[in-house]
Amino acid sequence: MNFQIQILQYLESVRTDFLTAIMVSITMMAESLFLVSILAILYWCVDKVKSIRLAFIVLFSSVINGVIKTIVQMPRPFEKGVIIPLRVETATSSSFPSGHTQSATSFWGGSSFILKSRLSLVMAAFMVGLTA
Repeated sequence: MNFQIQILQYLESVRTDFLTAIMVSITMMAESLFLVSILAILYWCVDKVKSIRLAFIVLFSSVINGVIKTIVQMPRPFEKGVIIPLRVETATSSSFPSGHTQSATSFWGGSSFILKSRLSLVMAAFMVGLTA
């Protein structure tokens, strides 16, 4: 746990307004509103079957995330006074497993699995890595 705290405190020490804006934007791309909007656009404008498959992947992943969070019940670092939160309004449950990272993984990873293209795999790795 101390190693995790050191990583978080280091990241907080290099925080700048510019980096914060970028990282908040990336974080928002793993939130429900963004993902549902993208899924709706994909459903209406691209491919209904693939969009439904991707929606089920994201939904199933979200349910699994909620179950694990309920079992583990790990407090968030800001609740322990370790770091200063940026978007506390989105922190509505336990910290592990990360809902944002799991949403990004299920959406971008699911997209890559469904599309089966090198570009989608690179995009998935990039988005999941930045979200984490």
